[in-house]
Amino acid sequence: MKQFVISFLLVAITLPAMSQIEFGLKAGVHSYDIDNLAQLNITNDDFDLGLTPLQAEYGFQFGLYTRLNILGFYIEPAAILNSTEFSYVLNTSNLPYQVVNERFLNLDIPVLFGIRVLRFLRLQAGPIGHLTLNSTSDLFDFGEYDQTFDGMEYGYQAGLVLISGN
Repeated sequence: MKQFVISFLLVAITLPAMSQIEFGLKAGVHSYDIDNLAQLNITNDDFDLGLTPLQAEYGFQFGLYTRLNILGFYIEPAAILNSTEFSYVLNTSNLPYQVVNERFLNLDIPVLFGIRVLRFLRLQAGPIGHLTLNSTSDLFDFGEYDQTFDGMEYGYQAGLVLISGN
């Protein structure tokens, strides 16, 4: 009987704490608006290069998150994989018009702090770490172009989230 009472008390104490923690999946598709980006021109003594953005393909996002509710606020760390692909028109003094592609696989690690403002709206903001896991580029075949992704890049994220249900 004593073990039953102790077990019941432990469950009764930890159950409210568990209701303050939420785990979930995030998934989606995305694309970039590159219509207003200008052509990049590089010129040196014996080489001219022009790079014009052509289109951004749709990419995916998939990840895990946890949300901890504390005193009306929440902390939401996450790990999200995302892919991105871009196409460019490459013009050089040595080669004819050519379309080249770049592909990236990234890991984003946001830690968002937020508050539920209304029954259907959350405000959130926080730092985000961005790590390039893999990249391929057709641009490596031309000139002195080289990619440098050294470690984690940091930024911030902010937004509004519409909530459906509860």
